[in-house]
Amino acid sequence: MKDQIFMKQSEILVGLGRLFTLLSLFPTWFFSIIGIALFLVGVNEISKATGEAEYSTIS
Repeated sequence: MKDQIFMKQSEILVGLGRLFTLLSLFPTWFFSIIGIALFLVGVNEISKATGEAEYSTIS
């Protein structure tokens, strides 16, 4: 039973390591652009939800 839990945890760690290796191939500015875009979309959605569309950053 302990061996199965250990194997499952090691598989998860290997998967996370592979994911981080893939993410490290992208330059930092790429994630910055994605972050800014998501922020602007969020501001737009909040302004729509509150009915203050004149303050929206995205038309």
